[in-house]
Amino acid sequence: VAQAEEALRLARLRYEVGMATRLEVQAAELMLAQAEAAAASVLRQHAYYKLAFQKPWAVAGSTAGTTSGGSQRS
Repeated sequence: VAQAEEALRLARLRYEVGMATRLEVQAAELMLAQAEAAAASVLRQHAYYKLAFQKPWAVAGSTAGTTSGGSQRS
């Protein structure tokens, strides 16, 4: 994320001076958005795995309490 932020800063600076196009700035903005999304995804996965390690019964699955093919009485 820090590298993408720096790349965006430099792209904007080059654009202001006239050494870059608006497309290059937009590409840097896109790269920053993708880096932030990837970082957020990693943080969510870490939180999930931490919960799974601390409380394995909480994430064991939704099929633990269900039965299949139960019998019917008439």
